[in-house]
Amino acid sequence: IFMALFIVSFFLFVSYVFAFRLSSGKVFRNIAFLEFEESSGMQLLKVEEYEEQLLTIENWKEDVEVAKNLFELRSKDLERDKLDMKNATIEFRSLYFSTKMDQFCEECKWQGNVTCLERVELLYEKYGTTEFSGMAEAMKMDSCRKGPEQEEEERKRNEKADLLLADWDNHHWKFCPECAWNENMASVEGCEDHAHMLSELHQLPINTSRARLLLLPHGRCKRICFTCIWGNERTCYQRMVDLKDKYNTTHREARQSAMERPACWAEKL
Repeated sequence: IFMALFIVSFFLFVSYVFAFRLSSGKVFRNIAFLEFEESSGMQLLKVEEYEEQLLTIENWKEDVEVAKNLFELRSKDLERDKLDMKNATIEFRSLYFSTKMDQFCEECKWQGNVTCLERVELLYEKYGTTEFSGMAEAMKMDSCRKGPEQEEEERKRNEKADLLLADWDNHHWKFCPECAWNENMASVEGCEDHAHMLSELHQLPINTSRARLLLLPHGRCKRICFTCIWGNERTCYQRMVDLKDKYNTTHREARQSAMERPACWAEKL
């Protein structure tokens, strides 16, 4: 029995030395491991590498938990901000209609050839008056309040806007979302921004607001026709270049000046 145990122990020892200690054994072991990895599609790791990857995974878990908590916090902030914005919009709508701001006539003449909207912009430019304060100031002139004639014109424009909406896919390109609605105010408001404000105020679909802005007589929200003739055999684009070269105007200012002539509108509606 002792002899048998000795022989078994000896062979185990020799196998261990052959497989793990001798260089030839290491080669044999490496080949065996490579064949195992190829046949199984798995990769064997050293203990040190395995422990290092475990530590990395644990660190990732901590990072994911921190990100998750931050996301939940930001989501709550966003929901609170949305609620605040909704309440502010309701309050703003109430003030807007209670102060008769909905009766402000943008394209009406304040005095001479100056429109009421231009008067509001002038008040800001000269005195820093805010937009709604400027509207209230301009509306001290009865000419800046919508009368029966302006209300009838507005009704007709809205009917025409409804016709555009029925075929909006063929008309939406005429609306210029990036064009300036109030060029001279503190923060330049684009036509798209103004369309969203009107939608909030009057609870209208956004495309309805876009169509109505598109039809306003001053044409601020219409796209410019660069190849159309501005005058004196100069195209609208050449007119813009002339203004920028001669007076160092901005692109928006040059565009607005060229668009004062309906000939430069992309399409008369």
